[in-house]
Amino acid sequence: MKLRHYLTIWTLVALSFTVISAVGYAATPMYFKHGCWLCTSVEYYQEAKSEILNLKGRTFEEVRNQLFETGKCIYIEDGQVTDVVAPYIEVVEKVGSMWKISFIMKTEDRITIIHRNLNWYRFEGWTDAANLKELW
Repeated sequence: MKLRHYLTIWTLVALSFTVISAVGYAATPMYFKHGCWLCTSVEYYQEAKSEILNLKGRTFEEVRNQLFETGKCIYIEDGQVTDVVAPYIEVVEKVGSMWKISFIMKTEDRITIIHRNLNWYRFEGWTDAANLKELW
């Protein structure tokens, strides 16, 4: 009986070390620093940055809307960052300073007092690594 008890304790200890080790090597959760571009390709990201630098009489909102309507890029504003749900931002691929990321955003529409419409959207695209920070 005592041997079985010791084996159970040692099994739990070994299992806890395994879990702690696995958590230590897990990917660090990432988050947006502030408003940034998320584009479908690295080339579109470079295009968005150059168009913002050379507005040529257009406003930032006009450029942002044009890139969104053509399906090239979206601009993640500070207010939208809070809609990103856990596990936050997952890094899919790295090419130099450009990272392909994936994340889920949640929107909530109130239909009536007790009814709500929840929508979950998965976004995937390219952004500069400088636009991301570790959550902790």
